[in-house]
Amino acid sequence: MTLYFLFAVNNIQCRSGFTSATLAIISFLTAYCLHNNKTRSIKASANFNAVIFLLHGEIFTYRTFMFIAGTRVENIFSPTLFNIIPYFDALIVSLLWTFGLIMMINQRLNWEVSEVREDLQTIFNTSPGAAVITRLEDGVILDINEGYTDITGYTREDMSGKSTVEINIWKNISDRERVVEILREQGFCESYEAIMVWKRIPR
Repeated sequence: MTLYFLFAVNNIQCRSGFTSATLAIISFLTAYCLHNNKTRSIKASANFNAVIFLLHGEIFTYRTFMFIAGTRVENIFSPTLFNIIPYFDALIVSLLWTFGLIMMINQRLNWEVSEVREDLQTIFNTSPGAAVITRLEDGVILDINEGYTDITGYTREDMSGKSTVEINIWKNISDRERVVEILREQGFCESYEAIMVWKRIPR
């Protein structure tokens, strides 16, 4: 239709009205989709963007009705609300929805990272095998799972903030040094046999 009023019948009035109506419809449909299809992870940012697109649609709905009412577009630089509002929309509304879309992407990524972290934490805690997470540099214990407390008798409070060297978990400290060396060289260590020491009677 825009091409028709551009090449077949060069009528800027009809072309501008049709363009405004199209932009209004697209904006309302976008707002509807954002509101009805949002997930819990992006609820706040989706609602924000929906409001911005509603405002965008209302601006071009106003212009559409003004065109229908016969408002002329020849003098686009005259200081009227009809001429000023598109510039306001281009500067302010576009900036707001750009910010909103970036915020929505960040919320989605943060939610996905949080879900992965929770899944890994659940796997770590419910694993029947003993597992302990330590810092590579000094061996300070960051976390232990329930399997570890059941097997060794230690509690999280017993080990929190202490190092494996301090608690004497390694029978031979050289084993830890070798594991650290392998981790630094390869980034992983598997099937390494070492003797661990339990100083408490397992429950």
